[in-house]
Amino acid sequence: MSVALGIFALFGSLFCYLIGLILSIIGLCKYPKGSAGRVLSWIGLGIFIAWTALGVAAAYLAKVTAEEMLDNLRSEHPELNDQQLIEYMNDPANKEEVQKFMENTLIMELAD
Repeated sequence: MSVALGIFALFGSLFCYLIGLILSIIGLCKYPKGSAGRVLSWIGLGIFIAWTALGVAAAYLAKVTAEEMLDNLRSEHPELNDQQLIEYMNDPANKEEVQKFMENTLIMELAD
């Protein structure tokens, strides 16, 4: 039996992980137990799970870092509401101060 579907599942998981998930599931259903195609499909599914976990972790870290940066900016500028803080962050005139807060926040997050 050909292992092409398992190979496509493996490479699909590396480069386009949703396609890799679909091909891995199809490969797990198609190939008999113990075949090379089934093993490759399991590996493709494992890669999909790892990429998904990394994506969730990165999104969580970005959310926590952004919240921490906003809290730091709130403490420096208590007179601004949330909408004004966002406008303040997007203003090119405040670019250096916002970068300083971003760097300090990231350093504190990595230190924890």
